[in-house]
Amino acid sequence: MAVFSEADLDRLAAPHVARAWFLAADLPTGMARFHNGVGRVVAGGYEWRGVTDPVGGQLVSLSNIEEPRFGQAVAVQVTLSGANLAFFRSMHDNARDIEGRSADVYWAAFDGETAEVLIEPKRLFRGQFSAPALSWGGIGIR
Repeated sequence: MAVFSEADLDRLAAPHVARAWFLAADLPTGMARFHNGVGRVVAGGYEWRGVTDPVGGQLVSLSNIEEPRFGQAVAVQVTLSGANLAFFRSMHDNARDIEGRSADVYWAAFDGETAEVLIEPKRLFRGQFSAPALSWGGIGIR
C-alpha cells in the first residue's frame, strides 16, 4: 500500500509546498499533539501545538528514520534545544512514566504562502518513547 496517492503527488508538485512534522504523544498527563513549527495548527481533525520558538531559542530537530539492523528496533530521535529549567525538571521527574508510551510521528504538507493544508498528516512512524535523555552543553545549550 502506497503512503502517497496520485492526488498527493499532484499536490506535492505545487509551487510553494512546505512540510511539517507532527508528534502524537501519549504523556502521563494525557494525549498531546505537537508540530515542529510555531503556533497552533489544525490538521487531520486535531489541534497541534508548535514547539519551536526562534525568538526564545527553542528549536526542534528530527533525525532520519533509518532501516534497523537485525534484532534492533527502528528509531527516530526528536531533539528539543533551548529547553528551560522547568522543562528539564518535568522530564527528569516523569522519565519513568513516559518510557514505553506511544509516540507516533506524522508528516503533512502545506501551501507555504496560504498555510492551507495540502496533505493531511500521515502517520509514517508508529513508535514508543524510550527514556528521555537530558544533556547540558553549556549555559545556553541544552
